[in-house]
Amino acid sequence: MRQYTIFGNYGNGTIALLQWVIESNLSSKTSVISVDTGWAAPDWEERVNQAEIFARNHDIEVIRLKSPSNFSKLIINRNAFPDLKFQWCSAFLKGLPMMDYLNAHDPNNETIIVSPKVPFMARINQAMKEFIDQDLYFERKIWQPFYQITRSEWENLIKRTKQFSVLSHRALECDPCIVNDNRDMLRMKKSTIKQVQKLEKRVNRPMFSPKAYGGAQGIEAVIHYIKNTSSQEHQNNYYDNAMQGCGSHWFCGE
Repeated sequence: MRQYTIFGNYGNGTIALLQWVIESNLSSKTSVISVDTGWAAPDWEERVNQAEIFARNHDIEVIRLKSPSNFSKLIINRNAFPDLKFQWCSAFLKGLPMMDYLNAHDPNNETIIVSPKVPFMARINQAMKEFIDQDLYFERKIWQPFYQITRSEWENLIKRTKQFSVLSHRALECDPCIVNDNRDMLRMKKSTIKQVQKLEKRVNRPMFSPKAYGGAQGIEAVIHYIKNTSSQEHQNNYYDNAMQGCGSHWFCGE
């Protein structure tokens, strides 16, 4: 196992961190691990493939794991969707395969988890520290090299890859995510919406809480509500939502 490990989904956060690793001459000491959750946006695999090639070309070790289950199976088996408070899907889809891999290849807990989190993306991150200890990773140290980075510095890292531009949305390793913000709702493709409708019908439950969307029942009604309300009361931020639950531990959307 290499000295440094990134849990990445190849969104803006992962790409910026890979470029930082390259510029810091840490490539040969770093691995990036992603998980195929079986619930990604239709065209996200192309992004993952491009990012993996970029990392390998710079001597960063690339590891892609497969989730032992997928989002649809989890929902059907539990007959319920996760919610903002209990984002249990991330632990099953990403946490389990990630920890299984670490425990198999780093039994002495020596690798350092390098986090892509930044202070400006979510309110809870504004008091970030450079190093933290997290029992969740069996006392492996977490390094947050972006704890003082500015948005312009972060975006410039992405631009310096010469291959990637700054995305206007989060990583789409799971789409939709239970902590979707309104921009995510309006961005989804028809095939994704149909997939959600099929799952909602199967378990006879809406994926997103009607209370948060003026009583709208089901994904199509939620999108209609967002499109047709001028009120800002339902505005939200993906990273603020994700940082409140389990998704924070597994770097969802990064």
